Amino acid sequence: NHQSFIRAGAVQALADVIVKSTTTKTPPPLAVQSMWAMAALQNLEASYCDTEDNGRCYWAWHAGDGDHHNDDDETNGHELMIGEGSLPLLSDGSSARRAAMEIPNLVAALKHHVCRAPIGEEDEIFPGENALAGRDDDNMSIVAWAAAAALKNMALEKKARAMIKADSSFECYCRFKDSHDWLEELKGNDLLLFLRPFDPCWFDDDYTSLCVDGWFLDEEGYYCDDYGSVEEEEDCEAKDVFTGLPATELCCGCGGGVRYGDTRDEL
Repeated sequence: NHQSFIRAGAVQALADVIVKSTTTKTPPPLAVQSMWAMAALQNLEASYCDTEDNGRCYWAWHAGDGDHHNDDDETNGHELMIGEGSLPLLSDGSSARRAAMEIPNLVAALKHHVCRAPIGEEDEIFPGENALAGRDDDNMSIVAWAAAAALKNMALEKKARAMIKADSSFECYCRFKDSHDWLEELKGNDLLLFLRPFDPCWFDDDYTSLCVDGWFLDEEGYYCDDYGSVEEEEDCEAKDVFTGLPATELCCGCGGGVRYGDTRDEL
């Protein structure tokens, strides 16, 4: 069924609904229609394995040996691969992912919904808890989790990750993963996991400014998140094994990374 839907053009049909959700030229679909279109796209983009009970494929990052750095590849030789415990692969969703990433305005539409403010403590509708069919069919609060889910599985495709991360989108993703709704939190964290092998987001105590780690792996196998609480300045002298760039340039805990101002206004 998975491959049959892909061959029948389901990716394009779902994308048509999703793209219309952000247009002003025609009446947009109901929020519930957009949500289910995104959720269905997530399922088409997934790959399925011979795992017990759920058929999911479990993915993990694997680092190269540092000898094959490509200046055009931000991942520096890292590959996102299906874990051996998930094999064999039963149905490959890569064709759906590649088709989705080529559809004009689809990635932008999905990012638009994720970059809406995540569910907050004071919100009344939580899509993972109390959203109701009928009552909340046109409440936009139910859409963002599904947009993150569709982006998350699209990110399994290496070439799609650059599109998903463009335009300072990490600001949105970092905030989204800290949603007060468990469903948004789950999809947001999974999205970041498929973009980086570690959580790159560091907010200050007031949750007003953000620093995002760069790609970094030292010779002992530590990523930037391991430098988040360094106390000795010399600990930050380590260099990335692929680029030779120091932790002081790439890691927030060492004074590097990409820094943003007041995220409450920018997001």
